[in-house]
Amino acid sequence: MNSRILAGLTGWLMALSLLQAQQANEITTVDELEKLEKQTAAVERIAGAAVYKMPLISKINLRDMELFPHYKPKRAQAGWAHAYIEFPTSTQARVWVEEIPPRSLKLIGRRDTGLYVLMGVLGKGYAESREDPKKPGAGVVWKSGDRFFIPFGAWYGLANPFDQPARIVIFSQHLGSDMFNPFIRRTRSVPEQAFPGERREPVPEDEVIEGINWESAIAEAEKRTGATVNLERRGPAATLTFRPAAGQMMNPVGLEMPAHHKKLRAKTGWKGIHIDPAPEMGHRAYFSNLQEIPPQSQEIGHKHGGGVWFMGVKGKGYTALRATTDSPEARIPWGPWDLFCMPWMTAAGTWHSHANPYADQPARFMTMGAVVTDEDGLLNAKVQRVVHFAADGVGFGAPDKIFKQKADAPE
Repeated sequence: MNSRILAGLTGWLMALSLLQAQQANEITTVDELEKLEKQTAAVERIAGAAVYKMPLISKINLRDMELFPHYKPKRAQAGWAHAYIEFPTSTQARVWVEEIPPRSLKLIGRRDTGLYVLMGVLGKGYAESREDPKKPGAGVVWKSGDRFFIPFGAWYGLANPFDQPARIVIFSQHLGSDMFNPFIRRTRSVPEQAFPGERREPVPEDEVIEGINWESAIAEAEKRTGATVNLERRGPAATLTFRPAAGQMMNPVGLEMPAHHKKLRAKTGWKGIHIDPAPEMGHRAYFSNLQEIPPQSQEIGHKHGGGVWFMGVKGKGYTALRATTDSPEARIPWGPWDLFCMPWMTAAGTWHSHANPYADQPARFMTMGAVVTDEDGLLNAKVQRVVHFAADGVGFGAPDKIFKQKADAPE
């Protein structure tokens, strides 16, 4: 049985009764949904790391969340803080936040496998990737809202030579059983549900680089990050896709976007664009897209498996979750820096819709994740496997549907 599925079993116990009712084709009651929504996160220590154990239907704000002294010794000595975020729904990505104190002039990092997508949350800082930790590499200066990636398998380090704390969120994606990906033998599938702290053997130790000429490093990094990001049309929907190179910044807050690639959303004024995390990995490892909902927009949604991350970028809106198209909704209101993970609400996936009931400004959010499947039918062997292969802009078996012509404000 797939280790990722096994690792998620513990989290599913909290929602077992709800899932059993849905698999029996029973309509989820409002009381059941409200009970799930009222659960609160608990912080636990796992393998030394501080981990937010999130309820099934919940969110966390990356700017306001409390962080804790770092569990890795060299980072703790330098005053870093951290926290992992773990939702009960199985996901191939692990997510954590780190904060580096001002005037931290030591570049602290390590080499690891997989794909790392980083996004500045507060302040500004410095990141550098290196082929050889002892030799200078390609650095970037990032600020709040900047999104960039680390080349696959590179050593990378972080520092903060500036005068304010620097907070960054990191999405680490390791490949599973995707045999068509040429990198499958150079990475690992990590059941982070069980061990979000460093769990493989041997654990890579941090390396500390000192004596950096920061004036020169910052000048070179700022010069590199000004390059134009490449655009291309991809897939049967001809989805416009950003293809940044390593070290190129993409800031989703002020980015200009075209009309949405899904016809129903485009018709109602939505905008959308896909973001390729890394040319050498492509969407098979990690897809991401950016969507904007016009003011006072109705709910538009579809269904696929869980384990996909959503994050508010600008404005405010809500995401509604349903077991079936006729079920009552569990709503997650969101604004800038709110992060949540879409749960599995039935064995066949979750209907989810987005809306912006407000009149003052558009609502912009990001979707992040990987190909999501119930690989061995563990949830319900009688239900056809659910696949969300979103990078081509259409999503297999996930047509858009209007749920409400006029959205109401979240309760």
